[in-house]
Amino acid sequence: MPNWPKLPPRLVQKALSAHLLLGLALSALLYIVSITGVVATFAHELRIWETPASPVMHSVSAEDIDRALDNVLESSTPLPSRINLYLPTDETPHFRLMADRAEIVLDAEGNAQNSPQSPWTDFVVGLHHQLNLPRILGLAVVGLVGMLMLASIMSGFLAHPKILRDAFIFRVSGSKRLQQADIHNRLSVWTSPFHIAIAFSGAVLGLCTIVAVAIAPLEYGGNSGAVFQTIFGNGPAGASSGSTHAASQAFSWFRSEHPDLEPDMISLSSPGTDHQTIQILARHPRRLISGEYYYFSGDGTFTGSAHVSDGFIGQQLMSSMYRLHFGTFGGLTIKWIYALLGLFLSVIVATGMNIYFMKRQAAGRSAPKLEALWASIVWGAPASIACGFLLEQLWPDFGNLLVMQFWLLLCMISLATISGWLARPAFRLRLLTFAAISVGVGQHLAQNYHHLGKSPSLMTSGTLLAVAVCFLAPELVGLFGRILHARNLPDV
Repeated sequence: MPNWPKLPPRLVQKALSAHLLLGLALSALLYIVSITGVVATFAHELRIWETPASPVMHSVSAEDIDRALDNVLESSTPLPSRINLYLPTDETPHFRLMADRAEIVLDAEGNAQNSPQSPWTDFVVGLHHQLNLPRILGLAVVGLVGMLMLASIMSGFLAHPKILRDAFIFRVSGSKRLQQADIHNRLSVWTSPFHIAIAFSGAVLGLCTIVAVAIAPLEYGGNSGAVFQTIFGNGPAGASSGSTHAASQAFSWFRSEHPDLEPDMISLSSPGTDHQTIQILARHPRRLISGEYYYFSGDGTFTGSAHVSDGFIGQQLMSSMYRLHFGTFGGLTIKWIYALLGLFLSVIVATGMNIYFMKRQAAGRSAPKLEALWASIVWGAPASIACGFLLEQLWPDFGNLLVMQFWLLLCMISLATISGWLARPAFRLRLLTFAAISVGVGQHLAQNYHHLGKSPSLMTSGTLLAVAVCFLAPELVGLFGRILHARNLPDV
């Protein structure tokens, strides 16, 4: 068998460096997706916190729906092609209406209020969903990151045959490399069922859109939406003329026929025209599916459902992916469990790269600049997100610059760390994160103190401050240890 042609050593070294840099980049993307996933778990709560002045409603009546649609259509020229009414839920106690791309919040009288703005939460969710890239490209990259995570979990088990046997061994007194390895391996074993589910569902959510775009020109005339209709139904049939009051009639019929279900959304297609159709999306209790679609003709007559709740198993699995991925199926308890497990995933990714760099250093092939780059990402990404949080609280119009601010600040932190200009980067960046969150929360409370009794702002603010303190945990633990040590010293 012929040997590969001998390559110049310098070229080989450059190829190895490029290979390491690519691995570092993929790990960085996985880490950013992981930490933003922790925040995105509480997207509903954070949006409410960012918009304390929004009218709070816990339920709506048929009359509320009529007033809302009448007020919106009277002021709309031309008529919107689609109207979505998002009904109040326990997670989101607001009555929202979206006419095409314009969104408003409605009060109890059906009057339109200012559109709720939650730019920082939207930025973090966008960073998690698609890394702030164009939608198709971002979903493809995040989907591939999910596949990378799934492959890493499987290969990790195969590469460590004793990993289950050693699941409860932690060598506190060992070397730093052994400590990092034990943290990495123990958390990987204990949380692997969750992380497999998250990686799989994330990959499906990210890549299904890419698959739809790819096959739409071949089978569906370029209409990617038609691809999903084969899974979630073709939509309402029997379009007919009817007033928008038919939506309230459909709502009343649904509440009387299905008192055990809570409708989340009412959609009107071609409202106020001869082609009007209506559909209601309702969640089923104790089910993971996103919901069932109930279809109505333009005059509010029920015509059928999409059979998501009782259809093919593949249909039900696809509909369950979103709630499974984000933990929106069991209230705050499940969300906190998801957040904790997501934090563990971030630690697993961080320690995995730390172990790799320590192995290189032990073999005499240290890469100090790349190691510094990794440290800047681990602590710089949370710091950049926290700084965006602070700037948006100080200057409400800063929301449009959050994407640029995050990536620019992260690049600046990385350059400063690699060059050695930023000494003790881990401590300084943790301190920056603590300060940014604390000042941002203080600014929010000062600006919105008169709304604190109307929304759960105080609880969310307290949670954010607790998170800020956690970033100083290593320093606080060290300080506490020194105090105890000083108290135990014998008197001279």
